[in-house]
Amino acid sequence: LIKPGDFIVAVDGAGDISDRMLVALGDGGRHELSLRRAFVFDVSATKGRADAWGLDLTFHQASTSIVIAGVADGGALRTASPRVRPECQVRAGDFILSVNGQTGNPQEMHNAFKVADALELVVSRPASVR
Repeated sequence: LIKPGDFIVAVDGAGDISDRMLVALGDGGRHELSLRRAFVFDVSATKGRADAWGLDLTFHQASTSIVIAGVADGGALRTASPRVRPECQVRAGDFILSVNGQTGNPQEMHNAFKVADALELVVSRPASVR
């Protein structure tokens, strides 16, 4: 059963997140989907001495999340990482679901990054295969 927040990780055996998956779904008909449940975790960080959060962010206006395209060395979220369990460290490909309680509108969440000296994030990624 597919649930909200699940990740489609392959379509008809195409496991790379690429245009091939989107084209396959857009062609209609029956498809075999490989899914993973979401692993959702909280992240707290403060800028401290860092000038920036160190995240390359992207989003689509119709989305309800922000995608972390990259995490820079020296940014506030990278320097906070040693104190965080490895599975809860932010990384490229993660989805930010909430920024300081702001949810739903990715532009408003992105704006919250610009004015915050402290962050409380809710982050999601496909759960690891056991």
